[in-house]
Amino acid sequence: MLIIPITLGVSFIVFAILAITPGDPATMILGIGGTQEEIDRINRELGYDQPFLKRYADYLYKAIVKQDLGTSYQFKTTVWSNIRQRLPISFKVTILALSFASAVGIPIGVLSAVKQYSLLDTIPTIMALFLAAIPTFWLGMMLMLLFCLELRWFPATGISSWKSYVMPTIGLGMPYAAQQLRFARSSMLETIRQDYIRTARAKGAPENIVIWKHALKNALLPIITIIGVNFSLILGGAVATETLFSIPGLGSMVVTGIKMKDIPMVMGSIIVLSIICSFVILVVDLLYALIDPRIKAKYTKRRRSAA
Repeated sequence: MLIIPITLGVSFIVFAILAITPGDPATMILGIGGTQEEIDRINRELGYDQPFLKRYADYLYKAIVKQDLGTSYQFKTTVWSNIRQRLPISFKVTILALSFASAVGIPIGVLSAVKQYSLLDTIPTIMALFLAAIPTFWLGMMLMLLFCLELRWFPATGISSWKSYVMPTIGLGMPYAAQQLRFARSSMLETIRQDYIRTARAKGAPENIVIWKHALKNALLPIITIIGVNFSLILGGAVATETLFSIPGLGSMVVTGIKMKDIPMVMGSIIVLSIICSFVILVVDLLYALIDPRIKAKYTKRRRSAA
C-alpha cells in the first residue's frame, strides 16, 4: 500500500529538483549555437514554459493514465525502451556485487564473532573499517590501475564478456561486504550469548551445528534487512561505478540525463528504481515470516482475530 505514496513522493522531489536546477531542455538540445527564438519554440513544444505544478500534473497524467513515460530529449526514443535496454545490465551488476558482498562479509562476520578478541576477529574488523571508509570511485580506479594497466587481466571499460563484470563487482561490492561483516558480527555476538545457545552446547551439540544452524538462523533477521537496503543502495547508487567503467546501465544513463536536462529520462528511471526498491522492501518483510515462525504466527493470529 505504501508503494504508491512513496513513488509519488519520490517523483515530486525529483521533478522539483530538476525544475530548480539551472538551464532548460531546449538549450541542452540545441547547444550553444541555438538562437533564442529556437530555444523558446522548443521549450513551448515541450511544455517547459508552463508553471511547475502544471508540468508535474501533466507528467503524472501521461505516466499513470496513458502509461507513457515520455520520449527522451537526448536519444529521441521512448524512455521505457531505454530503461528496458539498460535495466538488465544494472540488475546484473547489482546482483553480482551483492552476492559478492554477502559471500565475503557474512561468513567472515560469523567467524569474527565466534573468535572474538582473537586475530581472526581483530584483523577482519580493522579491514572492514578501512574498506568502509574508502570511496567507491577511488577503489575502482585502484582496481583499474592494478588489474587493467599493470596485470592486464580484465578490460578497463565496457561490457564485452564475463571478465568485464569482475572489477565492477569487486569495486562496488567490497564496501558493502565490509558493512555486512560488521552487521553479521554484531548480530552473531548478541545471538551466541542467548540461553538456548548455551543449552544446545550443554546437550553436546557439535559447535558447527550450534553456530551455523541454531545461532545463524536467529541472527539472520538484521542481516537480511541490511542486504535488502544494500540492494536498493547498489541499484540506485551504482552511478560512480557505471560511469567509471563505462557500463551502459541505468545509473550512467541517469547521470547523462541530468547533465542534458533530459527530464523524461531522469523521471522515468527514478520512478522505476523507486518501484523496484519498494518491492525489495516487501520481499524482505516476507522473508522475515519464512525465517522467524514467531512473526508468521503473529500475523496469522491477527488475521484470525479480525475474522
